[in-house]
Amino acid sequence: MTLESLLKPVKWVDEQILREYTKLAQKGESKSIGKYALATGLNGFAKLFLMPAWLISSLNGDNASLGIALGASVENTFELFIYNEAAFKAKELETRSRVKDPFVEKMKSIYTDLRLPILAGAASQIGMGVANLYNYFAEGDASALPMGIQQMVFGTGLLSWSSAMYVRDSDPKLLQKDPFWKRAYSWARDKLDSLTPEPIHQPVPVHSYSTLENYVQAQPSQ
Repeated sequence: MTLESLLKPVKWVDEQILREYTKLAQKGESKSIGKYALATGLNGFAKLFLMPAWLISSLNGDNASLGIALGASVENTFELFIYNEAAFKAKELETRSRVKDPFVEKMKSIYTDLRLPILAGAASQIGMGVANLYNYFAEGDASALPMGIQQMVFGTGLLSWSSAMYVRDSDPKLLQKDPFWKRAYSWARDKLDSLTPEPIHQPVPVHSYSTLENYVQAQPSQ
């Protein structure tokens, strides 16, 4: 089993998520909000949560989360103030002259690999945050409150950050494909058709008569 075959399900999930974000990007464009502007807005929203996330992690003494949140905040700042604008100009250049910016292409490849793990991390942080907040309000566990707040803030920042990556890489060509449920239905239908045996047609005997008298004699009597 090759690495490519192992990663195929992951790439499929990533493509389905990108398909949904492409729909979001197209809704923005219908309201005169380009995908790069929308991505910049999402990066800015992420910044509002990622910066407090590492500060809260520091106050909670969570050094592991502190390092991750600080790194995410720095990288998000790079996207917010530098990369989104560079990607927008590179797209315009490619449209005019079909020349691709090697720096933007390299960064795009990196973000393509990062966006799904960051989104998964966001879901994990928000899920744990909800659990800790529940423990605080339902069980009275005072120690769960600061950790729950930290996880919710960090998870929200990661969600917005990964969303910016997906929106920026949105691809209208994905919407030209049939959605997964329709392809799955077609596959199941074709599979069922292939397993259903075709009816066997029994040959019908054809009688030939040499004379009219033979034909009359062959008819059943009334």
